Amino acid sequence: MKPIIQGCAGLVGKLVGTGILVVVLVGCAAGAAPPAQEESQGTALASQVATLEALGTLVNTFFEQGQLRGPAVYDSLTIKLDEAIKHRNQGQRDVCEHVLGAFVHEVEAKRGQTINGIDEAAADALIQAARQPAICALQSPTRTPTLPAPVDTRTPTLPAPVDTDTPLPTVTPLPTITPPPPYPPPLTPLPICDFPLDGAPVYPPATAVDLERYVFSEPTVLSTTLLPGDIILLNMIEWLPDGQHLLVVQKDLENRPWQAVGIVNVQTGQGIVYARRTSSYGTPAWLAAIDAIAFTDKIPGGEMLHLSYGPGEPVETFHPPALESSYLAASPAGDALATLLPVHANPPLPIRFDAVQKVFQILDGTALDEERLHEHALISTFEGEYRLLWSPTAPWIALARAGGFYLASTETNELCQVPLGETFEGARYWAWDAQWSPDGRFLAMRVTTGQLPLSLVDLMVLDTATGQVRSFRDEVYQATGRHRVRQIAWTPDSQVVVIWAGADHLEDAQGSAMYLVDVSSGEVRPVLSNHMFYSPSFFHGILFSPDGQTVAMVCPVGQGGYHCLSTMTKQ
Repeated sequence: MKPIIQGCAGLVGKLVGTGILVVVLVGCAAGAAPPAQEESQGTALASQVATLEALGTLVNTFFEQGQLRGPAVYDSLTIKLDEAIKHRNQGQRDVCEHVLGAFVHEVEAKRGQTINGIDEAAADALIQAARQPAICALQSPTRTPTLPAPVDTRTPTLPAPVDTDTPLPTVTPLPTITPPPPYPPPLTPLPICDFPLDGAPVYPPATAVDLERYVFSEPTVLSTTLLPGDIILLNMIEWLPDGQHLLVVQKDLENRPWQAVGIVNVQTGQGIVYARRTSSYGTPAWLAAIDAIAFTDKIPGGEMLHLSYGPGEPVETFHPPALESSYLAASPAGDALATLLPVHANPPLPIRFDAVQKVFQILDGTALDEERLHEHALISTFEGEYRLLWSPTAPWIALARAGGFYLASTETNELCQVPLGETFEGARYWAWDAQWSPDGRFLAMRVTTGQLPLSLVDLMVLDTATGQVRSFRDEVYQATGRHRVRQIAWTPDSQVVVIWAGADHLEDAQGSAMYLVDVSSGEVRPVLSNHMFYSPSFFHGILFSPDGQTVAMVCPVGQGGYHCLSTMTKQ
């Protein structure tokens, strides 16, 4: 793109699909307009961004020009724009504006940061564009205005006499404006879960462990890619049962919104693309019983389920046409999926997809009422989207998000809730992320309050043998001096949670440090203390292999790669 205004080498114009000219101020040379004039020009230019699509183009351009730095920042902002567009297209203007509020908060948090930040001028333009009054309004086609018929002013027209015997017409009152719902949404009045859970194994009493026995080797870089190109973001999802491959999603930041879903060999680095999808941020799942990848992709109103068996094989698509969540939970045997059906309720309806018979069912395997497949409901916002987690040893599925923390029985179809408590100020905790321990006894959670951007992320652990919910906020902060738990993973013995703890709001420039947390004693110990790690909060940063000996992780800062491998031994 060439400069369009003299004296500003970085002032560039770009036509977007709607025909709007987006102009970006990236810096002016000597002799350019004075600061006050530059500010007024930036204000005028930002006002030209009249649609969410044009705002997305503005984000892309700032990223290309280096005024928005870091793929995680770019990805997080575009995720919010995708959500805002979805709700605008559904006529949910208040929800769209709510999501844009989170967009503005994140831009504000990143303003002026050198690493993973946004330049001041770019931040101003993005915020002003996002606050355009009608940006969340549905775009209606332009109509030619109808001019009123000319009035003959020479002969005044007297009004017709009023018939007092005719009743006046009924005046239709204006519709009542419904205020936006409270956040987080109020909990649905479901019964509190009873513990121990029905059908779960009997666990021995939990005992403290010696954290010095857990030894990690120095991380080594894993060189792999699915798509060609330099600007990529490869997200780890899970290990395959063979212990040789990782299920990954690769985002091509130059050709957004396409993503590649596939597997990579951790020994050779060779990647195999199974399918491409558009900008869905949910996690795929490996179905071992049929050797296929299940994933969702966005459609108007929700998510569509797909199965891919590998290169050259047709991708299968399944109905219902819209699912509530882009997150999928595979059964321990890899023969079924748990997902959510949109209904007028909180939480939504958990359902089961039989991957062998290729049918949707109630959780216990019985037929799903056809009428429920076509019920329509509002799709939740990004932070309100439920994540599902299937227990590795018990007939239970956990549902975690801002709407509450629930457990669903795959035998009785019943749901119960697990209150996570409140802060001293009365703010309710909700689970941003969760993971079952390998033995199915514990659920480790990263909990927070309020809405995006998150001001805190603490570690909580639910013991399903006793029902105790324990917060490790004080232990982690006292041991680390850090406020935000950014990653969680269980050691193979189900006794220790591996965490990355960060110091700052959102992503801090220094990265996160790695610690071990004994869930019985609360002891916290640093590990690989000569390294710092960086990973966006909603990606997997630490994954233990099926045999528990190899750890795939996002590489330490400055390591020269994106993914690394380490080994863990328990001495």
